[in-house]
Amino acid sequence: MVKNDLVSQLSKYAVPRMARSIGEVIISLIVFSLFFALTAYAYYYNLIWLWLISAIFQGMAYVRIFVLHHDCGHLALFKTIKQNRIIGTILAFITFTSHDYWAIRHSLHHAGSGNLDKRGIGDIDLLTIPEYSEADKKHRLLYRFIRNPFILIFFGGLWQFWIEMRFLRKDQDPNYVSLIKKRHTRLNIWLTNIALLLVYGTFIYFFGFKALLMIVLIPFWISSIFGVLLFYVQHNFEETYFRDSKEWNYHDASLQGSSYFKLPWLLRWFSANIGYHHIHHYNMRIPFYNLPICFEQVVEMQHPLVITLRDLPRHFGVKLYNTQLGKLVKFVKAKLK
Repeated sequence: MVKNDLVSQLSKYAVPRMARSIGEVIISLIVFSLFFALTAYAYYYNLIWLWLISAIFQGMAYVRIFVLHHDCGHLALFKTIKQNRIIGTILAFITFTSHDYWAIRHSLHHAGSGNLDKRGIGDIDLLTIPEYSEADKKHRLLYRFIRNPFILIFFGGLWQFWIEMRFLRKDQDPNYVSLIKKRHTRLNIWLTNIALLLVYGTFIYFFGFKALLMIVLIPFWISSIFGVLLFYVQHNFEETYFRDSKEWNYHDASLQGSSYFKLPWLLRWFSANIGYHHIHHYNMRIPFYNLPICFEQVVEMQHPLVITLRDLPRHFGVKLYNTQLGKLVKFVKAKLK
């Protein structure tokens, strides 16, 4: 099938159903609220094992809410911009995120995913072998620190949502600069920050910081671990696609540079089908609940690079892009100078 025909075929799935979308949001919020309440109950009655189990599931519920907000950012979950922005802002707030700011950064990630000349916005930092070889010792150490699996998995998500989402990031990309200068983007960031301070400041006033830590912060930290595991392997795998601007094209970047993360049904539900990432990148307007249907019905979408939970250690081990081989490699295989 030619590219234009494939674009046309996938567009049939990029149609949100209002009743289904509302139902998914309500169910997700109910599940999150139930585990939030159970985590609080277990904490106050010192039921440590119940608290741990509930906190893990609360963390996974955070992930699902984030993915629904993610769909709103793509204008995929509802039919109008206003509907997506209102619901997206509410869901984003639950996950400590500025909806407008995140949506802008993420849209640029989609526009430049797999493009060596457009790295750095909405991505995990990645260097080619020559770039790493030419870097000074300080930048090499910093890069190794950032790409260290322990740092990435346990602290990468916290940095993204608790630090980067609080402030405008300076960047040289002209598209990025023009977008973040929009008044509503800055306003959305600061209103989100103020609202978070008011809500969680009030929580601390009535229940104490330890309660916030045990009922909110630790479950969210768990969600950030799940989030990094999910989103990392969607583009960071050995056979991934990267080209410079002259050779880059959206078709190949979507199908070769995005993986299909095949998950057990429970994890697939909590991650709201984000594992079908190659389809999502080909058409980001497809609601998450249509992704499995598209996968089953469109033959061209059924042959991506498949990643399972067993593959995670191997893909977290690759650090640098080898432009000659067209793949990510480990430091030890990079033949560094």
